[in-house]
Amino acid sequence: MKSVLVIETPRNCDECFCSAVHQDIDGLRHMCRFTWLELTGENMVQTRPKWCPLKPMPEKQDMMEFHRANGIYSQRKGWNACLEEILGETECQKKN
Repeated sequence: MKSVLVIETPRNCDECFCSAVHQDIDGLRHMCRFTWLELTGENMVQTRPKWCPLKPMPEKQDMMEFHRANGIYSQRKGWNACLEEILGETECQKKN
């Protein structure tokens, strides 16, 4: 089973709630709490590293947008409904 935690995607490790600073013999170390990898170098803290486990949500699509597949035009149904369910934007969740 998989789960989704919806948060604003941080621009860098400094803004991320997963980032932690640990003190040891060598001084302060920046760590990622998800991966327990050390964030080394100035750029790792100021930008999101490629190995970051946080993945951006896909964008909602225009429901009138059609895609051509195998010579047949088909409409993507349910794309926005799925995203709304994940983000808690469905009518049932708004009422609660």
